[in-house]
Amino acid sequence: MSEETNEQSTTDEQQQEQRLYEELKKIREAQMAAQRERIAAARRAAERQQMIEEMPRRQIAVIAAVDAQGGFAKDGKIPWHYPEDLRWFKMITKDSPCLMGKNTYEDINARLGPKAAESVLPNRRCFVLSSSLGSISNATIVKGVLDCENYMPDDEGDKTIFVIGGERLFTEGISRANTVYLTVINKQFQCDQFFPVRYLEERFYVDKMYKNEKSPDVRFTIWKRKQEV
Repeated sequence: MSEETNEQSTTDEQQQEQRLYEELKKIREAQMAAQRERIAAARRAAERQQMIEEMPRRQIAVIAAVDAQGGFAKDGKIPWHYPEDLRWFKMITKDSPCLMGKNTYEDINARLGPKAAESVLPNRRCFVLSSSLGSISNATIVKGVLDCENYMPDDEGDKTIFVIGGERLFTEGISRANTVYLTVINKQFQCDQFFPVRYLEERFYVDKMYKNEKSPDVRFTIWKRKQEV
């Protein structure tokens, strides 16, 4: 393959990634605008009734990657490495708070090393659900999903809390979430931890799906909760 062909292929991939980024940016901006209006309307109603404590909670989303059998981890670790999925994760969760379990926290710390010194995920406010961890410097320990709100300033009320794993948190998080960002890898990795795929398929529908030309086995999906009749 000539150098000119390689350069053209790289340019096409960059353009495709930029188009995907712009579309997702518009989706997130629309979601944030709707969330701000929902909170503002609820605040006005609550103030009229002097019931501020009953205001709706912040929006919660789940983001994960699974193999063909719905597995996401083996022996406590992610058994694959796809740079495209890492870029997707960073793009979706950028500047947003992220909630994880103890095992996920320890795995990320081990993989990032010194890069995780200030925050376990750079440029994100991070929370760890744990009853056994002591004091940690690069994240805030919480006792439950909704406990994150107690540590978030009011001016971040339009930010979605992303649940990023592991198994227990996926199960709890998806029951409260309105959106699920799921990377699907069409291979089997003999995982021993699994995403609640049955619940997802029963309660959500695929709103958007993106294929990846560089890695045909990988596709990115966005699921929305079905409206209850």
